[in-house]
Amino acid sequence: WTAKYIMGPDATNYELLKDGGKHQDMKIGDSGQFKVKETGIEKFDEIVQTLFLFNLEQDPTETVNLAEEFPEKVTELRTRLDEFKQSMAVPILLQPKLVWDEEFRKRI
Repeated sequence: WTAKYIMGPDATNYELLKDGGKHQDMKIGDSGQFKVKETGIEKFDEIVQTLFLFNLEQDPTETVNLAEEFPEKVTELRTRLDEFKQSMAVPILLQPKLVWDEEFRKRI
């Protein structure tokens, strides 16, 4: 899998979220998808935010993105994630298709 994101039909009612919902208890925090819906998919990469850093103890609903305020923490966490990814097995979908013919059986 090499795609950075998955795009499909968007069934979100953004107008409802934009005005807060019937009980004013809904908040739009969609990383920019609403703007993409309004302006068009062509500018997806320019609009949609893909990097987030939240303090879950102080902000359990993830409303304040701290990524720009703490770039060193973002770098540290990305490094740790990259190191972790290196230790993981290659997903089956990314492995070349094996053919269990007689020649392959001799090699294993």
